[in-house]
Amino acid sequence: MRSGGRFIVLYERSIRYPITGNLVGEVLPTSMRIPAVSDIFPQHNQRHLLLVVAIFAGLLWTVGGMARWGVSFVLLLVVPAWWLQHLLPLQTPSRMVRWMVGATVGPSLVVLLYIWAAATQLRVPAELLVWVLWGASALMLWRMWQQCTDTLHPRVSWWGSVAIVLVASSVAWTRIMQVATLIFPPWVDAVHHALLIRVAFEQGRAPWDLTPYLPVTRLTFHSGYHSIMAFLMHMSGMTVTDIPSMLLYGGQILNVLAILSVAGMAWVWWRNWAAFATAMLVAGLISIMPAFYLSWSRYTLLIGMVLLPVALVALEALWRDTRGRDWLWYIMPIIALSVTHMAVFGMVLAWALVCMIVYGLPRRHTWYAAGVALLVTLPWWLFVLAQTRGGAGASAMHVVGNATQNAFSDGLFWARNNRWLVPVFVCAAAWGVRWRVTRMASLVLWVIVVALLANPWLLQLPYISFFTNETVTTAMYVPLALGIAWLAGWMAQRLRGQAWVVALVIIGLTLANVESIQHVVRDDTILVTHADRDALTWINATLPRDAVIATNSTGWMWRVDRGSDGGWWALPLTGRMVTTPPVLYTYGDDAWVAQVSATTHETSTMDGSAAQVVAFVQNHPEVTHIYASERGVMKPSVLQGQAAVQALYTSGDVTIYAVVR
Repeated sequence: MRSGGRFIVLYERSIRYPITGNLVGEVLPTSMRIPAVSDIFPQHNQRHLLLVVAIFAGLLWTVGGMARWGVSFVLLLVVPAWWLQHLLPLQTPSRMVRWMVGATVGPSLVVLLYIWAAATQLRVPAELLVWVLWGASALMLWRMWQQCTDTLHPRVSWWGSVAIVLVASSVAWTRIMQVATLIFPPWVDAVHHALLIRVAFEQGRAPWDLTPYLPVTRLTFHSGYHSIMAFLMHMSGMTVTDIPSMLLYGGQILNVLAILSVAGMAWVWWRNWAAFATAMLVAGLISIMPAFYLSWSRYTLLIGMVLLPVALVALEALWRDTRGRDWLWYIMPIIALSVTHMAVFGMVLAWALVCMIVYGLPRRHTWYAAGVALLVTLPWWLFVLAQTRGGAGASAMHVVGNATQNAFSDGLFWARNNRWLVPVFVCAAAWGVRWRVTRMASLVLWVIVVALLANPWLLQLPYISFFTNETVTTAMYVPLALGIAWLAGWMAQRLRGQAWVVALVIIGLTLANVESIQHVVRDDTILVTHADRDALTWINATLPRDAVIATNSTGWMWRVDRGSDGGWWALPLTGRMVTTPPVLYTYGDDAWVAQVSATTHETSTMDGSAAQVVAFVQNHPEVTHIYASERGVMKPSVLQGQAAVQALYTSGDVTIYAVVR
């Protein structure tokens, strides 16, 4: 017997209750199994349900916009997995594992196609792939109509059902309310995400080369999210002008999926309704993350956090599950995550180390899986390694970080309800270790390893530039939710006939947190107003394609400036050049980066006088227009009546000027 196996036997010897972390693939007691719908409903009722779903999807499709995008997204998650299940069945008896891992098949294939297209300078035939996916969807519906057996109906207590439905509906409602008053996605990241999606959409490959918009030809920014969004744009018939809506509302859908992903992992680990509901409650309503990702527009991190729990489950299964070729399924979320977010992928590698400590050395099929995953993503890794710079420096590609960028943020760590979530997690972890629960011990060990990776100075090692304490802290809701979920499940099983007490606590905490979690967007991160949106529409329809627009800027971080109003969106949405480009310009040539930084520094440090604005445009002959608003240093109230500029358009506090030369 391997050392890992002995560890499990010794560690779990004194366990008395089933809420102790069944291993992936273990057969549950009959009372805890989930029956198929065919065991509950007659076949004709299943067909009626399938028909209703198909008609509802068709109606949503006719609505267009984000409704059509939502249908496309569901098809991408479901159809490739359904066909792969029929061609190469995933044999694990856990339906939740099949759902979670299966949902990553379609996105993984899209990501792989786009990185290989970028590496070979080819174009993904997205339109053809869309028709293939539509044909596969129609054939899938026909096969499902004939079979009608592959759905399920959870069997939980009445109180458990009420708690789960209330938490899930509250999570969905709060995500709707969080964006109810927003026009565009907030803050900095949304601007460069919009540009990357546009490039991937137009080029038909991963956005490694940003020309003609920016002279950045070797962009190593993780591109999985942008490739998936570009494909969905093709599938749903969206255009570039729809990108802000897709970022905003699609991001909220991903936010819900990030919460369901954690809850799904809690079910796989703890097999208990109370654990499932509590994981949703903690991640979706009590913890400020991932809800606050909206205020930062952290969409690549968000989709990475959707994939993280799936990848953790899959990686553990590679150590524990030896059924046939199931490992081909388990590499799917790991492949998608490796190209989607580097830091979150680092957390998965930390989990691999934990699995090695707990379960022993990897089996042969685990090495097969690692080899195949590396082979199919090889273009990405070779591309990243070719651009990596050793040591520390100002470039985004330096490996070594610094104390400013990587420092631990005490305020972020203890934000809002973390003040009591962290102590509760510590108590749950201690109690789980006391009860010798393997997965609780593994969870604690994982947190320690990840913390050391973010703070290698504790081991007298330098910081890793991309693996920051900020990223780790914003991902902390995953272990918090899993640990507290175990404690809730343990209590529900201890109470047995009085499990309604746990349900009432969950319901009470849900109602107490619904209101506060609706307000997560900081006012100072909202850059775009209705006037900005109208002005951008006018720019797109009116200004010449070679226009260069002087836009307002202000200081941001790391000696990089950001836009201060909606003019910053002119490049990704209209294709017109601006004096303050998206912050990804820092991936360009050093000389050009220095030139852009000097220009943005000029606009961000102006005193707001008309003389300085006129001097700026005279010193920059490439500038043809000015985007002025009362939220920046270039204000319409100051430029009004100046002979050097001519007003072309006004909406609200925004005025577009032509430079008179």
